[in-house]
Amino acid sequence: MASLRNFGLPLLAKELREQSGRPKTYALRVLYCVLVFSFFYFSIADTLQQNSLSLANLGVGRTVVETLFLWQVAANLAFLPALTGAAIANERERGTLELIRVTRLTAWGIVNEKLLSRLLPFAILQMVSIPIMAIGYAHGWSFRC
Repeated sequence: MASLRNFGLPLLAKELREQSGRPKTYALRVLYCVLVFSFFYFSIADTLQQNSLSLANLGVGRTVVETLFLWQVAANLAFLPALTGAAIANERERGTLELIRVTRLTAWGIVNEKLLSRLLPFAILQMVSIPIMAIGYAHGWSFRC
């Protein structure tokens, strides 16, 4: 986190450090990973149990990846505004917003770093699906241009 302070993002470093210290953060990450991988397993389990090298299984990955992508977009639209909107309100409730405003950070700097502190953990959760996308690609799914 010291490297974030070197880039001039001290509030972001503080927020990420605080979030990583909460047990709730790890519980939510584990729950999200379990949900994503169980969805993947149950949607493609019969294909994986068979001989998955046959040509009949090509194209199965497309439905899995598209469904997973739609669920992730829905989760982003549902949960991200609620998590992001409370970032500055929590500082006001704890009485630390005035302390942050005394620093050299501008008002836009505070808002941007608070926004990044909520977006980065969510982006990390989205990266959990990269192995599933790779397996879906191997089962005959490809990007359309």
